[in-house]
Amino acid sequence: MSSGKLLKGSALRFSALIIGMAISFLMMPFLIRSLGDHWYGLWILVASTLGFYGVFDFGLASATQRYISHALGQQDETRLNQILSNSLFIYAFIAVIAVVASVSIALSSDLFFDNPEDSEVFRTIILVMGSTFAIHFVMNAYYGILTAYMRFDIQASTDIFKTVFRALTVFLVFQHDPSVINLALITVLFDLISQFIILRAAKREAPWIAPTLALVTRENMAELVNFGFHSFVMFIGQKLRARGPHFAIAGTLSIGVVTVFQIATQLIQYLSQLQSALLGVILPSFTRLLGEEKTEELNRNYLFTLKVSTLTASCLAGGMIALGQPFISFWIGPDYDAAYFTLVPLAIGYFCVLLHYPSFQLLVALAQHKNYARYEVLEGIALTLATVIVAPLGGLTTVGWAIGGILMIGRLAVIPQLIKRAWGTPVGFIQFQILKYLSFVIPAQCVLWFALKQVDIQYGFMASLLLSIPMFGIYIVLFHLLIFSQSERKAIKALLSNYLVPAKLRPR
Repeated sequence: MSSGKLLKGSALRFSALIIGMAISFLMMPFLIRSLGDHWYGLWILVASTLGFYGVFDFGLASATQRYISHALGQQDETRLNQILSNSLFIYAFIAVIAVVASVSIALSSDLFFDNPEDSEVFRTIILVMGSTFAIHFVMNAYYGILTAYMRFDIQASTDIFKTVFRALTVFLVFQHDPSVINLALITVLFDLISQFIILRAAKREAPWIAPTLALVTRENMAELVNFGFHSFVMFIGQKLRARGPHFAIAGTLSIGVVTVFQIATQLIQYLSQLQSALLGVILPSFTRLLGEEKTEELNRNYLFTLKVSTLTASCLAGGMIALGQPFISFWIGPDYDAAYFTLVPLAIGYFCVLLHYPSFQLLVALAQHKNYARYEVLEGIALTLATVIVAPLGGLTTVGWAIGGILMIGRLAVIPQLIKRAWGTPVGFIQFQILKYLSFVIPAQCVLWFALKQVDIQYGFMASLLLSIPMFGIYIVLFHLLIFSQSERKAIKALLSNYLVPAKLRPR
């Protein structure tokens, strides 16, 4: 594949992320005002419930992508159709499970809601959207084909189309009839359209596609399932961490309070997405060095990217803390300040999660992520239980500090242990390096917060937002000079030069 197409795909993926975030920022206050806290909270519960459907994938998506990519390199069409046939067979079985799960959840909805109207609406949406999820599982095999061909441009373009036109349709329909049912139907419609586009694109890219039951064997299915098992466990942990507290809050406080909590967690989710977009090249880089047996270079790169992730995570989380309160008032309204006081401890905890992004990628590259996957599950359970315990005692702010504290302690204490077991780097060495970075990050971010707070009080949100750009620019320069070594600064300069300076203007 040409570098031009690869660059186009990368640019479109980043564009799809930014467009999706921008539309979500605009749509969330619109939906809250149109539906009200109660019905929007119910919509969040539906989304949280459907989010757990991903556990049915059993990590099969990553396994399908991996084996199709490998078979493409061998140009073995028989092997390609073996993988696709077995993947589709397993996904068809999973789709049946998803439908059964949807019916079961719908029939038991009266157990979770006191209001019959809430129960009826929840039941209807789960049945409609659960069926769509069943179709999506089968389509995962075709997404795997496009990923194997590195056609990220098609996937990103489809995501942009779905995001933009779904938002426009919701806005137009809600002018006449704002309801959760209509929101669900519009979501289903554009999901189905996008899946049809992906199916056509996969068939166009891969003319060899000819799945058949004759190629389905127990051995091939076991191969796919075994590869994806640890990814499946990790997914469970991530979903428990992201969505478990929502259900705990709904059960201990109210559905309406879920809306306030969602505002805070939605902003945190954006931080994670941006960090992933910025550092997404780490995994293939680590994997390549491991395959070339360049262990010393891999270790240097790990420690270097740990610094980079500290810089990016501190900018993202620090910016969220410094600008979060005026932004939420500007974005949603002044009645949602409680979301900011929940956001602050969450941002501190997730800063530690984002800081260790290279550690997670190193464990995956080493194929030593089994224990990390187990830890993700235990962490998700701990966050949910902590929410159940502290929510009735201190409300959302206490929940935020409980979650943030667990994330911070776990990431700073447990993850270095996993790195030592998998890679051999001493725990004390990793922790010392992180503490060294934090000795600059914490006081610098406190200064930024105080300065931007004073500007917001005197001149408003837009003034503080504009001032944050040069202030964080100075912060990045100081981090660059104080934390990165001289050789690392030279490497960064060369990298930026290659990306930002046209080839004809570079010194020869």
